[in-house]
Amino acid sequence: MPGVTVDTSTRPGPGSSFAPDSGQYFVAGMTERGSATGYEVVTSLGEYVDKCGGETTFGFLYGDLKRFFAKGGSRALIARAVGPAASVGTNTSVDRAGAPVATLRYDAANPGAWAATHMTRQVLAGSNTGTFKVVIAYDGAIVESKDNLVTPADAVTAFATSPYARVTNLSSVTAAPANQPAIDGAPVAFTGGADDRASVTATMVAAALGRFPKDLGPGAVAIPGYAADVAITGGTIGQALKDHANANRRDAGLAPAKGTSISAVQALSDTLDGADGSGSILLYPWVEANGPGSPLVSPEGIWAGLRATAHRLVGPWGVPAGEAGEVDFISGLEVELTRAQADQLDAAKVSVFRKIRQNGSNSYRLYGYRSLSTDVDNYPLLKTRSLLNYLEAALENDLETYVFQTIDSRGFLAVEAAARITTRLEAIYRAGGLSDYLDPATSTYVPGTAYRVDTGPAVNTPDVRGRNEFDAYVGVRDSAVAAELKVHIAKVALAAAV
Repeated sequence: MPGVTVDTSTRPGPGSSFAPDSGQYFVAGMTERGSATGYEVVTSLGEYVDKCGGETTFGFLYGDLKRFFAKGGSRALIARAVGPAASVGTNTSVDRAGAPVATLRYDAANPGAWAATHMTRQVLAGSNTGTFKVVIAYDGAIVESKDNLVTPADAVTAFATSPYARVTNLSSVTAAPANQPAIDGAPVAFTGGADDRASVTATMVAAALGRFPKDLGPGAVAIPGYAADVAITGGTIGQALKDHANANRRDAGLAPAKGTSISAVQALSDTLDGADGSGSILLYPWVEANGPGSPLVSPEGIWAGLRATAHRLVGPWGVPAGEAGEVDFISGLEVELTRAQADQLDAAKVSVFRKIRQNGSNSYRLYGYRSLSTDVDNYPLLKTRSLLNYLEAALENDLETYVFQTIDSRGFLAVEAAARITTRLEAIYRAGGLSDYLDPATSTYVPGTAYRVDTGPAVNTPDVRGRNEFDAYVGVRDSAVAAELKVHIAKVALAAAV
């Protein structure tokens, strides 16, 4: 179909103003309220509470996003899962006829008992003569006030995009203006509503990821509180996250169940490890994040927040580990790892949180950033796939301007497209995200080898042009990371040269 398509491949051998959405966080799970068919966008924990409700006893997202925002995350998208019998809270207004009949129905904007617990509506006289006003209150505070409504249809329109309630015109047979809703002497509570959470399965939660289409951009994705090995229809939570990440240019954060031992998480990594794992990370262990004795939490939200900060401060190739992965609100870990155990898990492609002692004090840090890819030469760390995901999305956006432009024989389109791609790559190169080739024979970097762009006739052959297609070849070499530092100290004799 027409448009811009960008794909990536791996080629062996030698050969910041960055999109803020690369640090966004896609999560699925159960919440008190929020859309059950689409997704909610939140940019702070306060906005999460406004749109999805507060902390619950049945979901993990409040705590997960609390840590995401605490570590520098700035944008999260939430897909809420509810059961098949979910329903909305409601109430009804009668009209002003001598024998009143129903004229308006007010339904909560989305399913759950939250409306009956928190929300009221009240019909009052409007500010203008002959009009009415509908007021919605949440925990007694007015959150919606629609004034100077004349007809029931006006109320329907006024609440069409409300995050709290929808209004339905019940088509009262009473002639206007007596078909207006009767004035309420006091706020009227909503009744009913359920999220049917007892019927929610892991398969349903995983299916909610389908509400995050590719065109929402790159980012991190997770299903907090659901272990990677939890079975769902057709596979596991971990595989569903990996599949979503690969299909939508995102990084998947996976975690084991609470109480998983070191040997068990190694075995889990073995089952997740694969050619499709370059965009996935397995995090361990669960952490104590609210002071000594507080409940343990799954680490995905912390990772996503650290990742978002690295993308903002460094770029999409940034690695949020080591000092950049320090978490000041962690007070303990479910499993305190020794260095030997951490090294063992790193070799098993498990990225761990560890207590690190530096300059006489202790801190907790993410101390690994391994991908779950079997192609360890090209994708040893998750940051390589993050960079490629960013590039795919960015170049798709950059080249959109050329869709349906003429492929001229003088090569103007080829030059312009190459220049636009080169501008993007050069910015990443200058910021340190791409590296020139280090010639092992001379131990020197070869200038101009960090990337290559080709839009010429060797790529755009007559066959390509005959399909009304324009191609560009882009080769990139991402920079290495000092994941391990080795210092070699040699003691020499007093009379010998150092």
